[in-house]
Amino acid sequence: MRMPEDLRRPLVTQDEGTDWLYWDVGKRVFRRVVLLAVPSDAPKRVRVQHLDPEMKGGAEWVPAGRLAVPWDARDDYLAAVEMVNRLESHAPKTLVIDAAMYLLPEYVNPEVADFYRNGAGGVLEITDLDSFVKILGEDADHLMEHADSFVDRRRAFLPWPAVERVLIALIEANPQPAMRMLDERTERQQQFDLLVDKEGPRWWMSDEEDSNEARRLRHWHENDLETIATLRRWLSAETPSLAESYIQLRGMYTDLAAIVRAAIPRVQMDRSQKSARLAKRMAELVDRPMPIVDVRGLRLMPDDEGYPDPLGGFDVGGGS
Repeated sequence: MRMPEDLRRPLVTQDEGTDWLYWDVGKRVFRRVVLLAVPSDAPKRVRVQHLDPEMKGGAEWVPAGRLAVPWDARDDYLAAVEMVNRLESHAPKTLVIDAAMYLLPEYVNPEVADFYRNGAGGVLEITDLDSFVKILGEDADHLMEHADSFVDRRRAFLPWPAVERVLIALIEANPQPAMRMLDERTERQQQFDLLVDKEGPRWWMSDEEDSNEARRLRHWHENDLETIATLRRWLSAETPSLAESYIQLRGMYTDLAAIVRAAIPRVQMDRSQKSARLAKRMAELVDRPMPIVDVRGLRLMPDDEGYPDPLGGFDVGGGS
């Protein structure tokens, strides 16, 4: 079976007087029309007359792109559209697709495989099936085992459940790109958490704030958290201890930093030089960026000086 776009062709003046399958954007249904006027080959707009009884023979100028195929070719076209609809019916949230679209080129050349159309449907189009199978290290039958997968003229199309399984397998073989993305997103979230601990919640975090700007900022923030959770899940497929230890470490550090920051004014109430030095050291420690766990172990950001121990006042892993 061929994809819908492969069945379409540009309109030409000789198509005047023929019946076509027309996509009614407003009603989201296909209709039958007759082409009344095609001003030129490959025109931008054409004049049609509706043949469906409910349209009462109305005629109008419409974008040429709404005419799909000649009426006698409608069965193959509608079958192809239904096939694509089945493929895209599995699509996850946009933020999940965005993460996948960011990671896939780290593993596979876009000339071998890329997301179909704009990626919104979560469908993977594999243009070089032989190369993709070699990269993945599994046979084509296993790759295509999902009921909605199919091959069209050596191009393979995978729905999201199969795409996610493939992506997790690629991450398992080489977790570094996914860990880098997780590092970047989590470090940004860590900095935000510290800012909230230090200055209090942002104005837009309250559900009582109902402005468009507040909703947009909350949406972005929630998307960041969900993206982090998605990356953790993909990495946890084979390395649960790494991802879980990472998120546990981040939570513990945030809690400790908040407690230490709250204690600084009390320490400063003691006017001794020793207390002043201790308060200064506490402030320096809690203002550092939080450490990030990498697949190679504990990697400390930004300068590898070590993980601050707020209770002992010294670093573990960086030096004496």
